[in-house]
Amino acid sequence: MRRVGIIALALVVNACVASAPVASERPASMATPDGTVSPSAFEGYVDPPVWGGWLNGWAVDKAALRGPGIDSVRLYLDGPAGPLLGAAVYGDPSPDVAAYFGDQRFAAARWHFDWQTAGGLPVGQHTVVVLAHSIGGATHVWAWPIGDHPYGDIGAPLEGAGVKGQFTIRGWGLDAGRVSDPGVDVVTISLQRTTPASYIVVRGETLFDLANRFYQSDLEWPGISATSDLSGPSLVHAGDVITLRPAVGPHVLGQASLGDDGSGLVKIFAEPLFATAGWHYDWNTSTVLPGDYKIRALIRARLSERVLEVQRAVTVLPSQ
Repeated sequence: MRRVGIIALALVVNACVASAPVASERPASMATPDGTVSPSAFEGYVDPPVWGGWLNGWAVDKAALRGPGIDSVRLYLDGPAGPLLGAAVYGDPSPDVAAYFGDQRFAAARWHFDWQTAGGLPVGQHTVVVLAHSIGGATHVWAWPIGDHPYGDIGAPLEGAGVKGQFTIRGWGLDAGRVSDPGVDVVTISLQRTTPASYIVVRGETLFDLANRFYQSDLEWPGISATSDLSGPSLVHAGDVITLRPAVGPHVLGQASLGDDGSGLVKIFAEPLFATAGWHYDWNTSTVLPGDYKIRALIRARLSERVLEVQRAVTVLPSQ
């Protein structure tokens, strides 16, 4: 199921880097005595741009008596008083949002906006403002700054997907403040185990070999003590069972290849220079044990050297 990001609209959100607060952090829904909707009744999320040239998100007014409670979503350039980019199409299916809130009123709370209707987004320092208006008359905004840091995402695999064998991780990255090329010079891919796993030793190996094979995972074995030297000759015998606990930190797999197709970004920004903003990394999943992992991509802007981190949770399936 697609991830549901929960961000209170009372916050100014950087849609590409903000993480969703847990439910206990969300302000309670309420209505003011005069009947207008308090901003705390709004909730929603703006997704990072996607390949097809769309900006997507969802918005609800939990104080509404019927439906998702939103009657319009509009986009402006450089503030609500700036030029109107256009109106988003509201009412797309959102079964994940309805499931999250446990209320079928919110089953059609998504919206999308086609950048081509606005003639593309100008390159440089800008802020895109998404303004949602409720049927109760209240409004609230998201602010999406453009050009002050890199943007990007992992397009494949999808969140929670199962992968096996040879798999290609794909994504995109750009620095919208650049005017000569996509502006990203390095994309580093790393992997981190998030659940324990067991491994039956098939031949005599040293702890050092095992630690390297499993990307320095936290090993647990009856013969390992707090003073064990993983770089020494401590031998693990065939038939022994090794438990790999979740890794403390990510292991770097390598750097992605840059220059892949970015035609969807050309539609968003109306900028042909972003036609090569895609990237990929070929990953042999058989080098790790089956289980749950987190893929991390660090996208670095060449000019500012600022870095954006994006993540995907995946499950590595048995190769056989």
